[in-house]
Amino acid sequence: MEELKTPGSVCSHAVVLLSVLLCQLHLCTTSEQHGAPPNNTQHPPNKHSHPCMPSAWRSAYDTFLKRHLPEDQPSSLDQNQWESFIRQHKLCHRPTQSFLHPKDKQQVLDVCSAAGGRTMQNNLCISGQEFSFTTVHLLYKDCTIKKVFSETKHLILACDDIDGVCRPVHFQRNPNGTKPDQNRQPPCEWPQSSGTERTTAGCASVMLPLSLLWPLWY
Repeated sequence: MEELKTPGSVCSHAVVLLSVLLCQLHLCTTSEQHGAPPNNTQHPPNKHSHPCMPSAWRSAYDTFLKRHLPEDQPSSLDQNQWESFIRQHKLCHRPTQSFLHPKDKQQVLDVCSAAGGRTMQNNLCISGQEFSFTTVHLLYKDCTIKKVFSETKHLILACDDIDGVCRPVHFQRNPNGTKPDQNRQPPCEWPQSSGTERTTAGCASVMLPLSLLWPLWY
C-alpha cells in the first residue's frame, strides 16, 4: 500500500530540498565572484596580483601608447629632435623615458598574451622576444636632453584587462637585462579564467541531480 504523505511532511521535504539548492547556488555564486573580480575594482596599473585582471583605469592603455608608442617620434638619435619632440608633447616631467618603434606595435601588444609573454610577478609580463627601442635621459627641470641611445632587451610590461582585452598599461625598466624563463614562468594570462569556467560547470553538475530529485518528494 502506498504510504500517504501528510501536508506537513511534504512541506518539510520541500523546505529541505529548497535549502540544499539555495546553498549550492550560493557556493557557486561565491566561487565565481572570487574567480572574477568586478570591473569597477580600482588598482594602480602595476599592483594587480595577476596579469590580465579587470581594471577600472580605462585610460591606462591610451596613456601607455602616448608615452611609449607615439607615431610621430623621431626616427634618429638626434638630441635636438628628441628635445623638441618631448617639449611639444609636454613629457619633461619624466627624467627617463623609453620609446618603442611604432612598427612593432602589434608585437608589443602581444606581450600581454599567452603567445607573446611570460608572467613574472603581480601583473608584470616579460616578452618572449627582444625589442629594440630608444631611451632618453633628460633634466626634468629644464627639459634638457642628457643622452639618447638605443637598447635591445626583453620588455617588461604591466598587463591589465581593459574593456575585455588584456593590454599593456605600464613600461617597467629592465636594467639587468632579465630574460624570460620558459620552464618556470607561466604564460601571460589570467590563470583563474579557466578555473571560473570549471567552477560554473561543477556547480551545474551538482545542482542538476538535486533538481531531478524534486518530483520524488511527492
